[in-house]
Amino acid sequence: MIVSEETKVLVTESNRLYRWRSKVDAEFKSYELPEIKGETFLGLLSTKEKASGIKNVFLDPKGWHCFIVGDGGNNYYLNYRDSKPKVLRDLKGANVRVVAFHGSSN
Repeated sequence: MIVSEETKVLVTESNRLYRWRSKVDAEFKSYELPEIKGETFLGLLSTKEKASGIKNVFLDPKGWHCFIVGDGGNNYYLNYRDSKPKVLRDLKGANVRVVAFHGSSN
């Protein structure tokens, strides 16, 4: 479990992500990582990649920004106000081991 001032994030062995925002939510909310849409020859055909498992989660001290590292080279971002994680396409394949947040990260 990852804990900040206002948010708690829990990841289970079955790769489910749960978030509780103490000032907003009455209970933990469950999230599923989105499928990744890939492109093939000339972008005419698209394929869907199954969402990868969760390797690591980083939460800023105030709980506004949640960075999720998938074990398949896919990375995701969940903002305090978001209802589902977003795929970070620019970081596909990046081996993220450390994330730092600026002191005024709200």
